[in-house]
Amino acid sequence: MLLQPDGKLLLAGYCYGQSVARFMGDGSLDLSFGVDGIFLTGLGIGSGTYVSAGAIGLQTDGKVLVAGHDYNGADVDFALMRLNTDGTVDSTFGSTGLVTTSIGSMGEQPFAIAVQPDGRILVAGNSRAGSANADFALVRYNSDGTLDNSFDGDGKLTTGITTGNDEAYAMSLQPDGKIVLAGICTSGGNSDVALVRYEPNGAYDTAFDFDGIARFPITANEDDAGVAMALQPDGKVIVTGCTSDSLGFVMATLRLNADGSLDDTFGEDGKVTTNIGPGWEKAFAICLQPDGKVNIGGYAGGNTAWIDAGFTVVRYTASGELDSSFAVNGSAVSLFSTYSEIHALAMQPDLKIIAAGFTVDTTSTTGYDLAFARYISGLNVGVVDFSTNPGIALVYPNPLADEAVLEYELSASGALLCELFNAQGRLERTLFSNAQRSHGKHREKVDLSGLAAGHYTLVLTNGTGKMSVGLVKR
Repeated sequence: MLLQPDGKLLLAGYCYGQSVARFMGDGSLDLSFGVDGIFLTGLGIGSGTYVSAGAIGLQTDGKVLVAGHDYNGADVDFALMRLNTDGTVDSTFGSTGLVTTSIGSMGEQPFAIAVQPDGRILVAGNSRAGSANADFALVRYNSDGTLDNSFDGDGKLTTGITTGNDEAYAMSLQPDGKIVLAGICTSGGNSDVALVRYEPNGAYDTAFDFDGIARFPITANEDDAGVAMALQPDGKVIVTGCTSDSLGFVMATLRLNADGSLDDTFGEDGKVTTNIGPGWEKAFAICLQPDGKVNIGGYAGGNTAWIDAGFTVVRYTASGELDSSFAVNGSAVSLFSTYSEIHALAMQPDLKIIAAGFTVDTTSTTGYDLAFARYISGLNVGVVDFSTNPGIALVYPNPLADEAVLEYELSASGALLCELFNAQGRLERTLFSNAQRSHGKHREKVDLSGLAAGHYTLVLTNGTGKMSVGLVKR
């Protein structure tokens, strides 16, 4: 998912072929893009039998790049397509609007795309050659879709970190032109988080962990994965994914210094693991806030039967602590159906968080649906941000049934608005409006009967600011 400069949202995925949709900032489809907001293709554009999308990029001229794989009848190749700003295929890119690239003899699959300031295009993923094991794969194209032969001699390179499967899932482009890939490397039956940093010409950057390659076990003798990555303004690298134990998976996040070493000012020795509750948790997406806080997205509550998992956003402070001012104890879980996952996050200018992924009713055969949620991020949940004499707001009992007590303190008299928002950021109920309240402490009952079970945010607003508190309805 990408957030355009005009606030529109681009999302790429698979729907019986390569699909791209563009949404307005309010979540409605942008009908000026493709057909009713959607571009969909399967047969007839690439050389193979179908094309599936795995990553999306945006050029400075507004044209859209979509990276995926193209099945050629024997294996799959990298496939890169370019769309015009209106969602039509750009036939000036390659020969048909799509270029395919074979790297290894047994196929490849891309997961990440980046556009350099000079217009050249990077696509990263994995490639298999001569064996069943995968290596990191990176290809650079010129702006017209031809391979850039100044990059490692032929425009493409592979990196084998171990003798097992090594797969790149995320890519970041540094301001100095260096390229960072993150993913997994596998040996001894277990996987570790792996990163590789390249010079702009494709050579290994030996200033990064001495040889350009870094690997990190999170839990000894278990499976760890780095799936999403972000660069901080200070050059530090944050990678998120998961780690496993005897009970399943939990979310895991690392922060590295610019030299590839773990940043011991983040979490415990540079690592943070988060277990939200019963069931499995994994992270697939990340976005950073301007204040240094870190949002990760994925799912929580799932199990091997693929049930009871919801969209999950977790927010950490800059030091890796769960941010208790966000949702409930730092995490927000939203249920669409029996199983839902976040696979992309973006932050709008007002600091609201857009999450995109899929939802499916695993008890039926209705198939997968695209799912969106928007979360309120700029609120200091549970902390007053009135301009003077800050206090706290409290709702109890919490979790609650139908009725609760709200306690708060005002620094000045005036009209007060009390609203309740659901986990998607939508206004669920106005509890009172333009209510005159004097300065000082207040305690009053609030009626929450008729609300569905879930996570909510109660927001109090007056002329000087707002205070808010997270609550859970049983």
